[in-house]
Amino acid sequence: MQTLLTAKQYHSIDSLKACGLSYYKISKLVENGTLRKINRKYYESALFQGEPNGLLAVRAYAESGIVSLLSAAVYHGLSEERPQRIDVAIPRGSRIPDSPEWPEMRFLFFSEPRYSLGVEKIDDGHGNAFSVYDKEKTVCDLMFYRNKLGFEAAMSAIRNYLHSEDKDIDKLLSYADSLRMGKTMRKTLEVMLYD
Repeated sequence: MQTLLTAKQYHSIDSLKACGLSYYKISKLVENGTLRKINRKYYESALFQGEPNGLLAVRAYAESGIVSLLSAAVYHGLSEERPQRIDVAIPRGSRIPDSPEWPEMRFLFFSEPRYSLGVEKIDDGHGNAFSVYDKEKTVCDLMFYRNKLGFEAAMSAIRNYLHSEDKDIDKLLSYADSLRMGKTMRKTLEVMLYD
């Protein structure tokens, strides 16, 4: 159990019970400061010895949350900006969770297919995991929300994407078509590629 608490930062009540802990033992770990209760379903381990990463907190605060927009761009190396909060997409119609003080989260409603398209699961092998949109979906979302987030932030992310070695233009255009922004994306790419 000690190894689990040092290797994994956030634990669901179900995962703690699956490790043989009763509600009584869990409450004792909270009392002695080993676990910190976040909400009815999740706890944070005070013994965690890994690298602190705010993205790991997303699942604990919003189980269906997906790291998106500028936060996803930073994760993929498409932006040097340091957002003050983590952008988290949740399905339209969900209840908006409370944001922690750190890392602060901004929850955004995404409808289908925008919500479920291009999701990557990141897991370090110890159960520290989060979901993030892949590079192509991130570029599409930044382009779609360019008027809210800033035109330059979107253009910078596209420029960085076009210079990345693992870009997949066909996938990017396929996503753009699925999101009904194919024409806009093609025009933007045309201007940037010949600029």
